[in-house]
Amino acid sequence: MNPSDSLMEWYKKKPVDVIGSRLCGLPFVLLNAGNTEYVKHIDYIRYDYPFYVFEHIEKGMGTIWINDTLYEVKASDVYILPAHASHKLHPDGLHPWSKTYFVSVGPLVDHLLEAFSLKGKYHFKNCGNTELHRLFREMLEINQLPETEKYEKGAGNTFKIIQILSHFREPSGQRSLEAIKIYYYLDRTLFEKLNLDKMSRELGMSRCKMINLCRAELGSTPYDLHLRKRLELARQLLAQNPNLRINEIALQLNFHDQYHFSRLFKQKEGVSPSSYRNKMRQNPP
Repeated sequence: MNPSDSLMEWYKKKPVDVIGSRLCGLPFVLLNAGNTEYVKHIDYIRYDYPFYVFEHIEKGMGTIWINDTLYEVKASDVYILPAHASHKLHPDGLHPWSKTYFVSVGPLVDHLLEAFSLKGKYHFKNCGNTELHRLFREMLEINQLPETEKYEKGAGNTFKIIQILSHFREPSGQRSLEAIKIYYYLDRTLFEKLNLDKMSRELGMSRCKMINLCRAELGSTPYDLHLRKRLELARQLLAQNPNLRINEIALQLNFHDQYHFSRLFKQKEGVSPSSYRNKMRQNPP
C-alpha cells in the first residue's frame, strides 16, 4: 500500500468532529513525507482524495490524471495533487519514477496557491533547482519532529516550495500585449539596475498594474523575474567564459559587488559561482 493511501484509510475511520478539530482547525498540518522508488508498473487510483500531495520526480517518468486531465511527468518535474480531487498515477514501465513527496491538510496551501497565482496549476516542468530539491528532502526530516514544530517548519518549507514553483509555472492562455512588453523590457535591461519608476514610465502603465500583470501572467514580480534572468545569464557566462572572472560577471550584470552576486547566486542555485563553474568544467552540458 502507498503510504498516503494509509492516510485515506485513517481519514475514513476518524469521526467527523475529530477531523474538524484535530486537523481542519489548524492552518497547516504535515501528515506524512517520504520517498518512493518503483521497480515495476503499479497504478494508484484515488477518488475525492481529501489531502494535498506535493511530489518531486527525482528520476524516471510516468503519467498522472487529475480530474480526467492527463499530464506527462519526468525527472526534475514537480506536480501537486489538489485536495478533494480524483487522480491516477501511472509510473512508466521501462523508466519508473523515484520521487520525494509530502502530504498536508489545512487552508494554508489554498491561500499560498492563490497568493502566488497558482490555483489550478498542477504540473511544473524542468524544475532543476537545487534549493527545491533540498526543501523536499528536508520535509523528510521535518516529518520526524514533534507535532507543533513539525507543523510550523512544514508550513515554512511549503511556503518556500510554492514560491519557487511560481517561477516555473506555464502561463495559462495567451499573454496580453502588456505582459509581453514587460517580459521583453526585463530581457533588454539585464545589464542595468531595475528601476520600477523608470520602467513604469517607459511602458506607459502604473507600477501597481505592472506588478499585478507580471505576477498574474509571468508568475513573478518584476524584481524576481529580472533577478532570475540575470542569474540565468550568469550561469551561461560562468560555464562558457572560463577566463571571465567572477567579479567581472558581477560588475557586468550590475550587482553591488562580488559578495552580493555570490550570495544571491548561492541562495538561488544552492552552490557558489566558483563551485558551479568547477562543476560545469567537470560535467559539461
